[in-house]
Amino acid sequence: MNRRPPAVIMVASSEPERVHLALKTAMLTVSAGRPVMVFFTKLAVLSLVAGREDSARDAMDARLADLGQADTSTLLEALNAMPAVLAVCEDSLAEHGIDRLSLISGPDFDITSLASFMENARGGDWITF
Repeated sequence: MNRRPPAVIMVASSEPERVHLALKTAMLTVSAGRPVMVFFTKLAVLSLVAGREDSARDAMDARLADLGQADTSTLLEALNAMPAVLAVCEDSLAEHGIDRLSLISGPDFDITSLASFMENARGGDWITF
């Protein structure tokens, strides 16, 4: 059996448009039948903190809702229900003083090191946001 290499999406920015586009890309890719691995690192881990105020994200999500499009949390929930890996960099959580229990509930995040993630993503095609 010829296993397709995963699409590996590294999210290093907390900018709402980048996070949203990364999640939308992941969702469309897994929907097309390709394995997907998403790795949140550096400032992107801030976008996963429960209750974090982000007026730019809230405004973007409201515009998307008005257009009938999936917002950031909807995309995360959808990916969690699909065969996608959602991983978070343990070093970035430590760098920003974020405890695993502070992450949004719902998605089943794999807290891992960059080295372990890279090993698991070997042979994949990488996209960085």
